[in-house]
Amino acid sequence: MVFAIAAALSGLSGALLALYLRSFNASAFGVGLSIELLMMVILGSLSTVWGAIFGAFAIIVLPNLLEGFDHAKHLIYGLVMV
Repeated sequence: MVFAIAAALSGLSGALLALYLRSFNASAFGVGLSIELLMMVILGSLSTVWGAIFGAFAIIVLPNLLEGFDHAKHLIYGLVMV
């Protein structure tokens, strides 16, 4: 039942995004976005909602803090993944 609800909400959000963008193509969702989403879940953990929120906050703020250090950003992402 949970998977059915999650699939329905995912479909609804995709439809709303396509409506908002007036088109839909797969190039908007690249490998970098997938890695960032994975890092949010890994850093925050799956056990609590607050952990996921913390992980999302950290991954959103981290690139802003490391704005001039592009290589350091990839190194830190790799270390967190390991």
